[in-house]
Order: sequence, then structure tokens, then C-alpha cells
Amino acid sequence: MEKEISFSEAVLGTNIEVPTLEGMKKMKVPPGTQCHTKMRLKGLGIPHFQGDGKGDEYVKLIVKIPKKVTEKSKGLIQELAKEGI
Repeated sequence: MEKEISFSEAVLGTNIEVPTLEGMKKMKVPPGTQCHTKMRLKGLGIPHFQGDGKGDEYVKLIVKIPKKVTEKSKGLIQELAKEGI
């Protein structure tokens, strides 16, 4: 499953909700998360075919990059670029 997060959420970290077979679950996204990072939700995947337990669910994080930015946002991003971010 893929889940989109914003640039600021990827940089600063956040808590998001993702759908699982058991309903919506919270997941912590650590600061500095990169695009296409796979996060594991242990034991929240499909039940094993034979035996007890369930597999894991994996969530691929996609960092959204805005197509259009305001002048204010552009200035802030330029300041971040000067800092090497």
C-alpha cells in the first residue's frame, strides 16, 4: 500500500493513519523520512494460510512535492536551500 505525506511531514516527522485489515491504525513517521521508504506494520497483514498468526503490512511512503508554490513558500524553500536542506 502507498501513503502520501507532505514534504514537511517527511522532514519533521509525524503520525499518520493507514488502513489495515483491522481498521485504521496510527503509524509514526520518523523525522528525515525519504521518499519510497517502506514502513512495516508487524502482524497487521494477511492471515497465514496454514498456522496461526498474520503477516506484516508494508506501507510505502510517497513524499508529495507541490507543483505550484506561493511566493512566500518559494522564499522559505530558498532559505532552506541556503542551509543545505
